Amino acid sequence: MTAMAALAAGLCLGPSAALAQTTLAEFKFDEGTGATTTSSVNGLVGHLGGMIDPANEPLIVTDSPSGKSGDTAVQMAGTGFLVVDDSVNPILDIRADHFTMEAWIKVDPNDTREWEGVMAYGGSYKLGLHNGELIFTLFGIVDIFSGLTVPMGEWHHVAIAWYPGVGVTFFLDGGNETPIAETRTFRALQNNILGVGSEGLGQPIMA
Repeated sequence: MTAMAALAAGLCLGPSAALAQTTLAEFKFDEGTGATTTSSVNGLVGHLGGMIDPANEPLIVTDSPSGKSGDTAVQMAGTGFLVVDDSVNPILDIRADHFTMEAWIKVDPNDTREWEGVMAYGGSYKLGLHNGELIFTLFGIVDIFSGLTVPMGEWHHVAIAWYPGVGVTFFLDGGNETPIAETRTFRALQNNILGVGSEGLGQPIMA
């Protein structure tokens, strides 16, 4: 996603337990117009981020995984991205927990950027792509490579499950389960910002 021509139809982030999962944020990108999008859980609001090129602002589009009428997605292009300020009563600092991150993405086959961010929090952790390969990043510590390539030009569901002290398991389209061992932990939060479609964020300029 980040600064590339890509589409996202739903982002989900939440801690997991052996028998249940609690969703902390879920952006469905179904509002249709405007400069904000709101999580259907906990009411977090995403805004157009700083350094926006008006020609490349995120767009609401009708292309979606289901293809159904009324099902929409957000297209990230150029320098366009979304930011969610979680600094008041923060709920997304779940670094000590087992958690999952997932999204539907469609990457423009003409995109040539090496690093892409699907979503990242606090300058601490990120779900993204490196040359089309699904990765999970502990910022300042390590990029964990999955070995799974996300085909361009089509909708795909990507997800990771993080297990502290064990590692990360990657999923592509609900399968291709790939566990990678990693016992290192996250660095301290740099901020309380969730970035959607952005490789890295400091404090944003709110739209």
